[in-house]
Amino acid sequence: MGVPDDEGDWFPIVIDWATSTVAMGRVQQLKREGKQLPPNCAVDKDGNPTTDPDKAVALLPFGAHKGYGLGLIDELYGGFVGGSLPTIRGHYEMKDDEKHTPVFFFQCIHPDAMSGGAFAKGRSQSDNVKAVIQDILVTATRSVCCPANRKLRRLS
Repeated sequence: MGVPDDEGDWFPIVIDWATSTVAMGRVQQLKREGKQLPPNCAVDKDGNPTTDPDKAVALLPFGAHKGYGLGLIDELYGGFVGGSLPTIRGHYEMKDDEKHTPVFFFQCIHPDAMSGGAFAKGRSQSDNVKAVIQDILVTATRSVCCPANRKLRRLS
């Protein structure tokens, strides 16, 4: 998901995440480094939890049942869009003439198309978005990732 900064008040926000507790790329990295996986993020071929990246065959969703629901919606969107054959719980239907990667879904929505115009207390859509960004800037910690060349600043 991305949120542009058309007015130059903050920095553009882009969020890219796997719907699993950890991404498969992280599993592969830990495998190369000879390190264990965090608990409760992967299962082995028998469906048992594992912290061994060599035995991980499926990743668990973040947010338990809610994360699973988000992942399911993402896969369904991919199924509607077409392209590659969507993955079925991490397993591919192996066909030589089929691309063996997941489907990606990208959607762009203009902010004006989302606005019902009914903002409380005379605020605008921009005011509401600025309030969210302001809250992030006030409570930001080192765990917030932002471009190195832009300083976090409070919105006026």
